This record gives sequence, structure tokens and C-alpha cells, in this order.
Amino acid sequence: KNLGNTLLELGEYQQAEERYNRANGLISKVISKKDEYYNTHVLNLFHTYMAVSIQLGVMYQRMGRIGEAKSLYINLIGFCKNYLGNDHAEYSLYAVLINNLANIYIDAQEYENAEPYLIESRSMYERWYGTTSPYFLQTTTNLATVYKNTQRASDAEELLNETLAAVGNTQGKGSADYIHVLNNLAELCINQERYSASEGYLVEALQWQDRYFGKNHPMYKILVHNLAETYQWMNRFIEADSLYNTAIKQVMQDVYKNFTYLTENEKRSFYLQNSLYISEYANFAL
Repeated sequence: KNLGNTLLELGEYQQAEERYNRANGLISKVISKKDEYYNTHVLNLFHTYMAVSIQLGVMYQRMGRIGEAKSLYINLIGFCKNYLGNDHAEYSLYAVLINNLANIYIDAQEYENAEPYLIESRSMYERWYGTTSPYFLQTTTNLATVYKNTQRASDAEELLNETLAAVGNTQGKGSADYIHVLNNLAELCINQERYSASEGYLVEALQWQDRYFGKNHPMYKILVHNLAETYQWMNRFIEADSLYNTAIKQVMQDVYKNFTYLTENEKRSFYLQNSLYISEYANFAL
């Protein structure tokens, strides 16, 4: 398992897959005899089997083998429920599993399929860690994304405002999570053509970002780009142009700093993440 994880991080996907499958093959022979050997040792092996299988799914996602990742997660959900019974609802890796599957559905724009898994995992994280844990906040953000894309903007905004208040009270208004929620609210307002509201959220977020994290932080580029888009829709073209240029300079700085050291798969991921900034600036310039 540990060697498989190392190979995964190095981008050696074929070798990692071989290691994961070999480990799971050995473990599955033991845990399949649950009725005969049901004890703490077997439960530990079950946990290892689930962890290795989830890592295998993550690897499939990184490789673009989304169909295989999706099938694996669906099978693991059934296996976990069958093996643990009602106890699956208290099992941490089950929450990870359904979150990963929900993210696949979100990326595929299958929002109706993602929603029940997000609601379930969000309830689990709230019960275990409270409403200010990173797990709960990320799941809430993903659920808001689902609502935003299924014409339930008011539900999305309500979730995000609740999250913003909770994070502000516990982590402070300058925290990274607080800035992220402000940005999510701004993006929601952009989609609703509420540009003045979007501007307010982004200006506040940039003030906190500049004060606590600086302009070289990855979030700064996202905020500047979204404010540029807001100004573009408000016909404030000079301000938009200046901000688009700032975002592009940040992208180029990231290229010069990091690109040489990335694997080919990481370069592909980097390109997909940053091509939006270039293409939207090109559309604006034209």
C-alpha cells in the first residue's frame, strides 16, 4: 500500500496500479471469510482494503479513467454497506468514498446523482466534526455548486451565507476558508447577473487575501480574475483590463516557477486549470 501511494505521487500510475491490485488481491482473500474469522484483525484488513481501493480510484481519476473510477466507487459503496451493515454510516472512509463519487458526478454535470451523496456525507461530517470542519465546509461548498447548477440559486446562497457566518465566527474573517466562501458567493452572483453584489464579495475577499496571504498565493489569481469578469459585465473595461492582465501575469509566474518540475500528467492538469484565464482574457481583448 505505502509503495503504491509513493508511486502514485510520483506519477508512476502503471506500477502503482499493479501494487494496489496485488495488495487488494491478498487482503480480499481474508476479508471474504468474515463469518469464520470476524475479529479486530479482519476489520483492520477491511479498512486497509477500502483505503487501497479508494487510492486506486483516485489514481484512475488522475489518469482520466473516469468510468473505471466511477464503477469502482459504486462497487465499493455496495461492498461497504454489505460488510458493515448499518455501521457504514459511522465509517470515515465511507464518507470519503461517497464524496469522491459525488465529485465525479459534479464534473460530469450529473448534479442530481451527486446531491444525495453530498447530503449524506455532509450530515456525517456535521455529526462527527461540527459545522466548521474543513470536511463539512468543502461538502457544503460542493452541495451549493449542485444547487447553483440546478436552478436553486436561493438554496445555494443560503448554504453559503450560513457557512460564511460560521467560518467568520470560529476562524475569523481573514481565514482562507472565509475567503473561499466569499469567492463562491461572488461566483453565484455573477451567474445571476448580480454584479454589484459580486463586486462587494470580491473586494472584501481581496482585502483579506492581500493582508494575510499576499499576491503570490493561488487564491489571489482566482479572485482577481473573477473581479475582472465582474467589471467586464459592468462595462468597466479599463478596470477589467488591468485585472485580467494581473491574473495573466500570475499564471505566467506560475509557469516559470513550477512548470519545468512537473510530470507530464501534472503539466496537463496545470494547463487545464489555467487555460481558463488565458482564453477568457483573449475573448475580452477581442
